[in-house]
Amino acid sequence: MPPPQSQPCVDMDRLSLSLKTTRLARAGIAIRVAALALFALMFLLEGSGSGDLPRLRGDDTGTLTATPPYANSGATITVVVDDPGLGTTVLNQNETTDFTGNPYELPPGGASTQHIFRVKNGPIADMNGDGVVTGADIIHTLPNVSISWVNTQNGTFSVTRFVTNAAPIQFQVSYRNEVTDTAIVNVRSSADIDGFPLTVQETGLATNIFTATFATGTATSATNNTSPASTPRPVIKVEDGGIVTVEYSDTDPPTLVSDAVIIDTTLPVLQVSQPTQGVTTSTAQTWFSLDVTDDRSGLELSDIA
Repeated sequence: MPPPQSQPCVDMDRLSLSLKTTRLARAGIAIRVAALALFALMFLLEGSGSGDLPRLRGDDTGTLTATPPYANSGATITVVVDDPGLGTTVLNQNETTDFTGNPYELPPGGASTQHIFRVKNGPIADMNGDGVVTGADIIHTLPNVSISWVNTQNGTFSVTRFVTNAAPIQFQVSYRNEVTDTAIVNVRSSADIDGFPLTVQETGLATNIFTATFATGTATSATNNTSPASTPRPVIKVEDGGIVTVEYSDTDPPTLVSDAVIIDTTLPVLQVSQPTQGVTTSTAQTWFSLDVTDDRSGLELSDIA
C-alpha cells in the first residue's frame, strides 16, 4: 500500500487574520464611498439653496434709453435710467425726537396696551436687508415691548407693552429712510468726445427711475448739467451723420450701460417724378409721384402705410 499522503497544514490564526483584514479593507472602502456620496449630496443641497443666490443677478443690470433715436441740431434728448441699484437710503441712528420735535416717550400703561409713534423721516426703508419693511427695521431702546405694525410710507409704528410701566420711559430709535436720489450719466458726441456729465433725477421716492434732458447744437454748453429741473438745458455739439452717446456705470453687476442717438442735419430731398414738367395730360384722377431721399431719417419704407 502506498504511504498515506500528508495533509497540508493550514495556519488557522493567519487565515482568520487575513479574512478580517480583507473585511476591514472592504468596510473602509465602503465608508469612504459613502462619505464621498454624502459630501456630494450636501454640496448639491447647499448650492441649490436660495440663500446662495446673489442679491442682484445678471438680469438686474440697469437700462438706459435716449430718445428720440434720430435727431437734428436743436433737438431735445430725454434720458431715462431704470436701475434699482442706484437708489440709496439714509441712516437715522439713535434718534431722540419724533416728527413733531418732541422726545420719544412711552407714557404709563398696562401690559398688552399699545401706543403709536412716528419717526422724523419717512418713508421707512429696509434696514436689515431681508427685502421687506417690518417692525424689525426699527431698532429701539424700549424694554419689554414689541413693535406691532409699521406704516412704511408715513413712518408711524405701534409698540405693545409686555408689562406695566408706571412711569414714562424716554427712548431712542434707529432706522433707514428712503430719499429721492440722483445719478450721473456721461454725454458725448462724435463732434465733442469729452462732452459733459449730466445729473439725472429720480422721479420719486424709491421709483428707481432717473431722468433728465439735454439739447443738441452747434457748440457744447454744460450750463445746468448738474440741475435736472433748471433751464436752459445743457447742449452737446453735433455734426451731420454723427452720433451722440449717453452712458453710465452700473456697479452691480459692473457694466457700462449706454444708448446712442444718430444725428441728421441734412434736409430731405423731394423730387416730383411724374407728371413731367411742361407735359399736359388728361386724366379722371389727380395724381403725382414723389421721390424722397433722406438717408438718416430712421424711417424705413416698410413703415409707410
